[in-house]
Amino acid sequence: MTTPSFPRLFSPLTIGSSPRSGSRSRYGKAVTADRRPVIGLTTYAETARMLVWDREFALLHASYIAATERAGGVAVLLPPQSAGADEVLDRVDGLVLVGGADVDPARYGETAAERTSAPRVLRDEWEIALATAALLGPAVHVRCHHHQALARVAAGLTITARAADGTVEAVEVDRASFALAVQWHPEEDHADARLFAALAAAGRQHRAAPRPGDRRREAG
Repeated sequence: MTTPSFPRLFSPLTIGSSPRSGSRSRYGKAVTADRRPVIGLTTYAETARMLVWDREFALLHASYIAATERAGGVAVLLPPQSAGADEVLDRVDGLVLVGGADVDPARYGETAAERTSAPRVLRDEWEIALATAALLGPAVHVRCHHHQALARVAAGLTITARAADGTVEAVEVDRASFALAVQWHPEEDHADARLFAALAAAGRQHRAAPRPGDRRREAG
């Protein structure tokens, strides 16, 4: 059974030491406070004329790059391509899906209107793959043996992992600092301790938080 990882739980600052001492992101990159974030910017794929060339270009308005620099980031361009979304996200700290032509209405169950631009199939597929990977994380293999699964999710829960067939594999409680349910056996995976590490980190934060009784004793 394959299920995405948890972007909310496994953010770069959730587990491990502080960023200045060298924590790691959920994709394994070293994260330091003094390193400028690398921001990936998707690009157009259009026919254009430039110098002696009149052909297909992967290009982007310079204003996107300037805005990234003003915000303290380092811009890298991510031209449309047929594969590699997970590998790209392993190398960037943020992602911007830039403006462009209309998304093919067939992708959301509608028909094209009179003014809808011609579909850019490769770019649509590339940006959907990037967005999906950025929001659900890379797919991971887990030990899963359940015979039942959630059909309806109660209010106050957010689905944070699904199997490839759409089966709900994990939910998180919206208003809790750390509360989740998974339908696999993370205790059996000795190579991936992130779930228990996140639990331990949340426990340390809870222990370190001041309690009402402590404040009363200090006041007295």
